[in-house]
Amino acid sequence: MDNFVRNDISEFDDIASKDQYQRALGEGFSSEEALYFVNKRSRDNSRTPMQWDNSKNAGFSKDENSKIMDKINRKPSRNKCSRPNK
Repeated sequence: MDNFVRNDISEFDDIASKDQYQRALGEGFSSEEALYFVNKRSRDNSRTPMQWDNSKNAGFSKDENSKIMDKINRKPSRNKCSRPNK
């Protein structure tokens, strides 16, 4: 599973990530550099649902209105075959 890249600080939920972004700006980094740092280190990456398969919501949700998986990488997942059906 890959982390997805957020293109704006407003896309982050993690308050520590937002603080890291502001500190990087305060230290003289550009907004692009600050966003790069946050994308690499944010705890939001661990909050992204597991991608179980290649369906619309990657097997995470059957809700047709869900947008939580819109930005994920759509590479084929090996997770669906990880556990045999019993």
